[in-house]
Amino acid sequence: MSKVSYLVSPLCVCCGDSLPGNTEGDHFCENCLRTPPSFSVARGIALYQNPVKQLLHNLKYNFDTTTLGPLLLIAQSSDFSTFESCDIILPVPLHSKRLKRRGMNQALFLARLFFPERKEDIYTDVLVRERPTISQTSLDLQGRKKNLSDAFTVKNIDIIKNKVICLVDDVFTTGATVEECSRSIIAAGGTEVRVLTLARVVTRR
Repeated sequence: MSKVSYLVSPLCVCCGDSLPGNTEGDHFCENCLRTPPSFSVARGIALYQNPVKQLLHNLKYNFDTTTLGPLLLIAQSSDFSTFESCDIILPVPLHSKRLKRRGMNQALFLARLFFPERKEDIYTDVLVRERPTISQTSLDLQGRKKNLSDAFTVKNIDIIKNKVICLVDDVFTTGATVEECSRSIIAAGGTEVRVLTLARVVTRR
């Protein structure tokens, strides 16, 4: 899709944020050096701007599955080799009340889109959002962290113990959601978490 802005090097080798254009190659950004996240690597496929932004909005809030075709074309442009060796795949969960209201979890749809041949490795009953949270959209980083504190719980711990996990979400904004999920997974015995999102909000351009 010609109007899509894809994430390309130079990127932070850890969080996947875009680095200044005059940087020679990928390396750790200052934030990841100063405060290493619980996940080992995070990668987004495209920048969170139109048409990607509108496609995800329509999927997320309108349950418009006609977006899956264009989203698949976007995903197919990406190199998934970093995630092929992951043992299991966990979509970031919604709280049961929000899932009932929305009718679908966009992260699960994307996990199936990213890994069509590995549907048996996608688990929806392992990482659970037990505490309802308010929408993150109006919160800053500290507000997001506080909002998500202890929101996620790992069930069926034996499934993730000593496993490398691929955590899937729609958008990496501040990283607060995937960090809290990753922290819970590692605390429950997961070996490593690698984060894959369709889109990313970059902080450096």
